[in-house]
Amino acid sequence: MAAEPQSQPWPKDFKAHIMRVIEAIIDPDQVTDKAYVDALFALVSGALVYQGTWDASTNTPALADSTGTKGHYYAVTVAGTQDLGSGNITFTTNDRVIHNGTIWQKWDTEDEVKSIFGRVGVVVSTAGDYTASQVTNVPAGSIVAITVQAAINELDTKKVNLTLFDANTILKADSDDNPTALVVAEQTLVGRITSGVITALNAAQIRTLLGLPNPIDNKAGIVVSGSFIGIPRKATIAFATVMPSANYAIAISSEASRNFVIESKTVNGFVINTGSAAVLVGNTFWIARLVNNP
Repeated sequence: MAAEPQSQPWPKDFKAHIMRVIEAIIDPDQVTDKAYVDALFALVSGALVYQGTWDASTNTPALADSTGTKGHYYAVTVAGTQDLGSGNITFTTNDRVIHNGTIWQKWDTEDEVKSIFGRVGVVVSTAGDYTASQVTNVPAGSIVAITVQAAINELDTKKVNLTLFDANTILKADSDDNPTALVVAEQTLVGRITSGVITALNAAQIRTLLGLPNPIDNKAGIVVSGSFIGIPRKATIAFATVMPSANYAIAISSEASRNFVIESKTVNGFVINTGSAAVLVGNTFWIARLVNNP
């Protein structure tokens, strides 16, 4: 195996060369440890040379691009903004200002956040920092949007446009939570709009909505014997209010024994025919009820 190379002491002539270079830079009678180290740094073009601290608020000591030396730098102890010849530069505490041989530059040694929304220092959020599209929304219920703006848009599509309904529009709420004009088959009743207020439906409105007859449309009356006239004797029944339709059944009960026949049945009334010329004794009772009416 080859022998490992052994470190050798510097040649005496090399050391003498270094000392001659240093002595050309500093007065041999003024050699100190610091001067010696500074001289060594000066041998390297652009080597960093610490010059002390600097107040960026007052530019103390005074720095200018035209008077700097490449590699010289200062530690910033007071924050501030200065134009050293190439435009404003903002420094914070612990930054460095270093000369590159032409101009002074900022050497940022901090990892801290420098500003938020263009503001520095202790920043407190204010209105306008975020838009609704940047704020997260947690989906809940029937809202699936993941941002506040999208949730607002979603709600906007679900709102009821009251201008679409008149003052007697029937409302219902179906499975998608969008109130609309009622389809009878769905029959999920909420109410009706009356002067901008949704009020409960009354019994008559519900019967009409569902196509059910009104119990008050059933008719009943009494015919006295003298009301049967002509041969054969007949009595004409006129309803005080018309029936919803002529599809109604009539039941008759009389104190006189007769085979009554119903004639001329309309929504306005009907005729009872006794089928006989004999005068009736007593009263005759009748009931007219719509077919399928409860």
